[in-house]
Amino acid sequence: LSPASSCPVSRRLLRLRTMSCCCGEVEKDPEEEVKADGQELKQGDDADPQYGPAPNRGCTDAWCLLVLLAAWGVYLAVTFAGMVDGNPQKLAMPRDYQGAYCDVETNWNNGPNLKGFSKLSYTMNATSSTDMIVKQLMCSSAVEQAMTQGTSPILQTQDERQDYLCECCKIPCQKCSGSLQVGGDLTSVSGIQEVISSKLADLRGMTNPANLFDPSGSNGNVFQDMWSEATKFFNQVCLKDCNTDFSAANTTVTGGADSPRYWDYTMSDDDSMKKFFDALKQSGPQEIKD
Repeated sequence: LSPASSCPVSRRLLRLRTMSCCCGEVEKDPEEEVKADGQELKQGDDADPQYGPAPNRGCTDAWCLLVLLAAWGVYLAVTFAGMVDGNPQKLAMPRDYQGAYCDVETNWNNGPNLKGFSKLSYTMNATSSTDMIVKQLMCSSAVEQAMTQGTSPILQTQDERQDYLCECCKIPCQKCSGSLQVGGDLTSVSGIQEVISSKLADLRGMTNPANLFDPSGSNGNVFQDMWSEATKFFNQVCLKDCNTDFSAANTTVTGGADSPRYWDYTMSDDDSMKKFFDALKQSGPQEIKD
């Protein structure tokens, strides 16, 4: 074997060196020039492979080391500043649906004190869970009559009435591809009181809890597949432990089990139906509001 064929390492280094160039002309290695001329390598030549890479190679861009050291310095300064002014515990603790850190006393934006609440769990998202029920109410014939008809409708202008009817897909409009499926129409105030009250009773657990997931129950199959949409129907919250007694958590502090907590529904601010819900809540017939 010739000296050149006995040292594949230098050829690999040459290939790597050639491939690393991104612009300009590649400076040829003496070994490469000798091979191009068809000459045989001799011991002692600059390109003699027994000495490894050609000796004309050297360190380049050494000033980049200064930039790297400066970057390390900035990184360390930021890290120390964060340790002094921040809370390293937040790097490991889970966060609830509002962004507050579990088991942290001081949360961002004057958030809640969650010291001692170190476990992350799921509780029902009341807004999403009641959304379909509220839209069935809002788009019922009985509410439509109060909103758009009569001598003194709740919505005073034609544009407001058109927007409301569009939200309920009662007229052709761009956002609708068909009628809004909300569980059926409610044509009278007595129908609203009966159907809506029955659905909310199942949702609040005032009847057999199995009714909520029964397709023949008041809510139909709305909640039958709720487990496949966990992020929609449930919120991540911080709890003290994994054995929380929700029957006690859902009561007032002083009233005990006979004094359940009540929650007043408010439609989400980004819901386009909100302005019409607020109008009904403020100016609607008392029998509907009750």
